[in-house]
Amino acid sequence: MALAVHVFAFADSAHPNLCTLASSVAAAGGKLNVIGLNYGDTAGAVPPEALESIAEALAQQGQEQLVEGQRAAATLHCTTKEECLKSRGLAKVRKFFAVWPYLKQFKDDELLLIMDGYDVLLETPSLEHLQLAFAELQRRIGPVMSVPTGPVIFSGEANCWPFPHVWKSEPFASGDFRPGYVYNYGGRKKLRGDQVCEYWRQHIGHPGLVNGRYGNNRSEVLPLFLPFLNSGVFMGRAGSLRALFSLATEVLRLFGDFADQALATSVALHAKFLERPWVPLRVDHTGELFASLHGLSPELVARRLRAPPACNFQGKVDHGFFLAAQRKRSKWSSDRFKAFLRKDRPPPLVWHFNGDKKPYYEAKCHDSVAMETSVLGMPLGLCTILDVDHGKEHFFVAQGEERTESHARDVEWPRRAPVPPSATDMAGIMAESATAWQVAERLLKLGGSRVLVQRPGEPGGRSCLEQHWWLETTPAAGAPQSVFQRMTRAKEAQAPQAVMLDMETTRCQLGDEQAYCALLEELHTSWECLRSYDSNSTGLLLAFFEAEAFKASLHVRPRLAEECLRGRL
Repeated sequence: MALAVHVFAFADSAHPNLCTLASSVAAAGGKLNVIGLNYGDTAGAVPPEALESIAEALAQQGQEQLVEGQRAAATLHCTTKEECLKSRGLAKVRKFFAVWPYLKQFKDDELLLIMDGYDVLLETPSLEHLQLAFAELQRRIGPVMSVPTGPVIFSGEANCWPFPHVWKSEPFASGDFRPGYVYNYGGRKKLRGDQVCEYWRQHIGHPGLVNGRYGNNRSEVLPLFLPFLNSGVFMGRAGSLRALFSLATEVLRLFGDFADQALATSVALHAKFLERPWVPLRVDHTGELFASLHGLSPELVARRLRAPPACNFQGKVDHGFFLAAQRKRSKWSSDRFKAFLRKDRPPPLVWHFNGDKKPYYEAKCHDSVAMETSVLGMPLGLCTILDVDHGKEHFFVAQGEERTESHARDVEWPRRAPVPPSATDMAGIMAESATAWQVAERLLKLGGSRVLVQRPGEPGGRSCLEQHWWLETTPAAGAPQSVFQRMTRAKEAQAPQAVMLDMETTRCQLGDEQAYCALLEELHTSWECLRSYDSNSTGLLLAFFEAEAFKASLHVRPRLAEECLRGRL
């Protein structure tokens, strides 16, 4: 089973917010791929042929006087082209291209989510859920003519940034990005920097209304209206992303836009003026997938969408967030994606706390994610990221408020590991299943070709299910301490204690039980440890793996697994 979505974030340094993002991705059933940790002062993946154009633009911007009422669009370190060629002025634009060199690892139809690393959070029941929402939005807003893999979809926001404008007040402040620069698209198609926002508003941005149903002369005033492009979150299939970055290279070479959001806006304008449907780019104006919240009230947005505010764990529970993963009716149900009115559809699945919403993120989102990971039984203070540039998997384990222990191991990338059920899936299964047999049946349906294995049985089909053996999470006083000696025969009415999934039925052929149990202790590729949930379980330990995973070794994971088994996590 292929991954539903490959999740990427750009981060040029380690930061606690990166762990919060990684935990939200893990809760949705994925791993966070991080790019940029080795960039330092380098140009990263910025196309070399565009560096001189960028230096010229930086020098010109450095000589501009900041106009009262405008905010600086970039941190500048130079005023001449020579200085700018040596400066750190590439910090913004290099994150836009960061994933480009790695697209060759993916097939054209594979789906990638690309985000800023420090102010974004996922609130989707699963990555499969996000995939369905993306497909529905592509169908709704995609161009008539397009590449086979459809448009790349960017987050929308309420403010036009970083270009200058005069028709919004705080917090929608104007930027100072290249006000007098003329973008020459050929022929008579020209725009000055201070004309970009108004042109976008009139000709590209969504009007804020949608037509009435069945031709009625009514319109819906959108409860969430995000007309302008934000480059902090975007999503598309690898084939479409390759076409997008190819055009972005051309636009960057022509105009030298050194801010990622300005560059993405210029790419959209360039594609429109030159009528290039093979470079599909669309903005999520209504917040179906993403919402960049600068200038907006999360509480007001929630009321308009009839949903809980962002980073409100209890509100998610009350509105049926975990029911959605079990395909039951809730605010996040996938059948709501096609609802006619926006307020009847799910809230955004990815939140971007840009601009003035960073304090909101710090105040609420860390706690909300911590509550969710605690309830779902995921280890607190632990996060895992894949460092793409270095080919390493990093484990960060909190050892208190002021100290974090870090472990790393070499990994093959990209990871083609099987997709485990999301944490929300697991919580629902455990809450609704009274016996081990019911859990087995649900997991088999969810896992496709995977089978339950707990003690070697006869190979072939589901014959391994004929004998279930469960691990006691807390051995009685004086009982054997080894995992192997604690394995006991499951009874039909016994509440679930431990379940293990294997990609290959041939694993049932293992004859040496001691060796099998040793593998159970050493396996570390994707432990999921769930605590007791109501009265229906005494905890659930899952290990998802392929054959190669048996050969791997890591020092931190066996300890975590053993603590999970003993009920300490």
